[in-house]
Amino acid sequence: MIRFVALKEVSTHKALRWLQRQNCKKYAEKPSTPTYSKRLTSLLKNQKSITLYSIKPQYSNLIFCGKKTIELRKKLPKTKNRLIAVYETAPTKKVIGLCEVSNYYELPIKKIHNFIKNAQIEKKFLLSYYKNKKQFAAIEIANYFKFKKPLNLEDFSGERKVCAPQSFYYVINFNLSLILNML
Repeated sequence: MIRFVALKEVSTHKALRWLQRQNCKKYAEKPSTPTYSKRLTSLLKNQKSITLYSIKPQYSNLIFCGKKTIELRKKLPKTKNRLIAVYETAPTKKVIGLCEVSNYYELPIKKIHNFIKNAQIEKKFLLSYYKNKKQFAAIEIANYFKFKKPLNLEDFSGERKVCAPQSFYYVINFNLSLILNML
């Protein structure tokens, strides 16, 4: 007996996200499609700056595998950009990709338990990290775009002397053509 299964129409971004989770290696490879390029190009062109976040390799790997969808911080930047760049700290010390942000949250510390699972961080570590804090900040990641090859900070920003950010840094003169070529 042959069964026919009707497939739901799924958006390109959901399909790519599912594919990335299935092929989750150190960094998930993302197939390049025209829709993907047009969407990212329009997001980049509509932003005056990109916020660059320093993230440890263990957490950046989880982001680009689709397992970590919440990035927790002590405070949010004043400019809440739709796209953020991920700077992977030592040993890589390079910008490895972009993330599309769906929401920014600034909430009382009592509500942090709602974010622990999607942040992929141990509760014990969070309690020590947010000790004596009344609020926490959360960045919800909707989609991610991994570069084919990690970029040096100078190449990404177009500036000569750029230091790795302690927490975050605004990149105003980002190299749009280089970024699009790296996807």
